[in-house]
Amino acid sequence: MVAEFDDNDNTQQQIDDLQSKLAFQEDTVQVLNDMVSEQQQDILSLKAQMKSLLAELRNVLDELGEDSARLSENEKPPHY
Repeated sequence: MVAEFDDNDNTQQQIDDLQSKLAFQEDTVQVLNDMVSEQQQDILSLKAQMKSLLAELRNVLDELGEDSARLSENEKPPHY
């Protein structure tokens, strides 16, 4: 009779331990999911910023290219 009580008590303890571990894992998964979602938003924001900066850089390079082409047409080469 005592052995049967010990088995039931041990089984209940194992069930309690598993439930505790499951609750911890569910919390961990939720925290990780929140972090991944936040990082995805950051990535999308950074991609938009990079796209904007590339467009601005292209505009600046186009303007410099036109100005430098005009300057080089009017300048004499260094050996003159």
